[in-house]
Order: sequence, then C-alpha cells, then structure tokens
Amino acid sequence: MTKTELVAASVGAGTNDGGCNSAKTTVHLKPVGDDLQYRSESEESGRPQARMVRVR
Repeated sequence: MTKTELVAASVGAGTNDGGCNSAKTTVHLKPVGDDLQYRSESEESGRPQARMVRVR
C-alpha cells in the first residue's frame, strides 16, 4: 500500500464456474478524483481495468 494506492491479493472462489479464472493475482485500487480506479495484474483474465463511480 502507498499513500495513493491500495494493493491487494485476489483469488477466485473454488465454486466459480469454468469460465472464471480462480488463480491468485494482484489488484490495485487507486482514487482518481471522486472515482476509484481498479486494475488487475491477471494476465489470464486480460489484465482488466475499470473506473468505478459512486452512485448516490
């Protein structure tokens, strides 16, 4: 973790269907303005990224 980014390990549940990647990977969560940037290092999943917006 840094002052501007949370770094965590993620692993899928063993009960996920065959289309889900259950391998352990590293994910990054970083505030961007009022939003939250999500980034996964999972090569098997295509290194997904998303920008999450709070719905009020």
